Amino acid sequence: GHPYSYNLHYWHSVEVEMIASMARLCGDSMKSRHTLLLSAVDAELNPESFDAKSLDKEAPKLGWWGMLQHYSRMMGLKQRAVASVDSFQFIRIFQPSNIVTESTRYGWFDWILLRLLPYLDPIMPEQYHSVPVQMLGMAMTRDAEEVLQGDTHATLKERVTYLGYEDYIRLSGDQYQKLQNEKKTSGEEL
Repeated sequence: GHPYSYNLHYWHSVEVEMIASMARLCGDSMKSRHTLLLSAVDAELNPESFDAKSLDKEAPKLGWWGMLQHYSRMMGLKQRAVASVDSFQFIRIFQPSNIVTESTRYGWFDWILLRLLPYLDPIMPEQYHSVPVQMLGMAMTRDAEEVLQGDTHATLKERVTYLGYEDYIRLSGDQYQKLQNEKKTSGEEL
């Protein structure tokens, strides 16, 4: 969705409360031992919960600036909600920066950002590099396979593991490169 189009109450109910409910359903009721969560780079590690006044149902829409002000905190709250489900043996938290898709999803801001990222990525720290959605999907799939197979690459020493850009490169590896080469030979846009 478009969190900037809603108020903080609604966004919190979807991003934190709903995710927490699904995590409890999967972990506690369905006895899942592993889970994967899509979060974001720079999510707060020890976020402060929002007070009742901040989560007022009648509050105005956030807008872009309001969403950006609360984004790291909201992602941290979501991560904490999932990590609080004790029945999960392993929790894998993917923390991408910008996810690049083939189409514009969020209006003018997204349109501009998608055109600037190829120039910004080379000068930004690696953790903030944009991630093509295909690469992220391949990395998530490969990571789940490694976890389920007990592969040593899936660092299963910690209950909660955070994965970033360098992990997506490693996990998607040859499969993603093959997809990119196929696109090049067929003349598709990368």
